[in-house]
Amino acid sequence: MQATHIDTDSRLLQLLNNANALLAVGEVEGGMTLLVDGLQDLRSSLPPEAWRSACGDCLAHPIRNTVHQDPLTRRAFHKPRGYAGDAVTIDYYYGHWDGLLDDVTPLGMRLLSFVSAHPAAQAVRYRRDYIARVLDAEARRKPLRALSVASGHVREAHHCQALRTGGVSELVALDQDPESLALVASTFAGLPITPLRARIRDLLPGKLELGSFDLVYSLGLYDYLERDTARTLTERLASMLAADGLLVLANFLPEMPASGYSESFTDWPLVLRTQAEMEALTTNLDASRFVTHSERDPWSAVTYLTVRRRA
Repeated sequence: MQATHIDTDSRLLQLLNNANALLAVGEVEGGMTLLVDGLQDLRSSLPPEAWRSACGDCLAHPIRNTVHQDPLTRRAFHKPRGYAGDAVTIDYYYGHWDGLLDDVTPLGMRLLSFVSAHPAAQAVRYRRDYIARVLDAEARRKPLRALSVASGHVREAHHCQALRTGGVSELVALDQDPESLALVASTFAGLPITPLRARIRDLLPGKLELGSFDLVYSLGLYDYLERDTARTLTERLASMLAADGLLVLANFLPEMPASGYSESFTDWPLVLRTQAEMEALTTNLDASRFVTHSERDPWSAVTYLTVRRRA
């Protein structure tokens, strides 16, 4: 056991030293690729306790000062709104950088460009575009009332034609963060988007009655929910569907690329679920009333669970 611990320490130290040496001479692509891929391999080979110890060692290494020049990595780590994946952090992935780059170093910009081009970041943008396509497709079926749970900045609205052509009568953007909702209100003034400040527990039966919806979706919330909470919320959201309504839930998969880098240098652990584990959240739904389906994105980073209420 002691030898294994020493081997892990040596392997990690060599990885961090080599990656930092590349970054120090401006080899951002090579250094970050080595770092991200090496941490991913290390994470997959270690038991959870040893991996947590390795994450602490990462933060104690001088390379931390280098990678934290990336504003995305730095913001996720410091969590100014209390959690890593706030709407501003996600905007870095989306490329909504206005007002976010004032104190970024040239190296920090190169690091941000690398991180935001990584397959994990591509999966986040795909998730936004995926739900925009769903909004447009469902609006072609019938006039649409929709609910976004933990909506963030609702950036999918930029890519949804139905919001501008009358196909969506209302999109309720539910989030607990007043700053996010204030930006939603100012950004999408004139569109049928209703910001609503509420907590997830407010959605439990009898606490907040919002009526029925033709589409309910949540893109990033389930990555933070334990199984029982996720199952209870899934059942509640399904109960809010109108006839022929659709529920869409996204969750990162265990195969998510860059989870090693995310958990170490951004202190951003997620609840990762397989497709089977996502489907298990619907086991208490009446199969005569609901039809479920799941699929993966092109990078096997995110799984999408859909629940259709029968007409």
